[in-house]
Amino acid sequence: MEDNALVAILKELVGNLCEKDREKVLECAARVRGVLAEYPEHRMIAFALVGAEMSGEVSE
Repeated sequence: MEDNALVAILKELVGNLCEKDREKVLECAARVRGVLAEYPEHRMIAFALVGAEMSGEVSE
């Protein structure tokens, strides 16, 4: 899996969290869990990106 695919899923998750769309958040969270189950080495990258996105440190 490419890191860009994980980043795209995480950005979508953060966007849905900010919009407070519970259904979409749960859908994205399930996709993130699936990626992390298959690629556990991405776990720390995922946590760092979500934290940075939510704090506004990362933007497109």
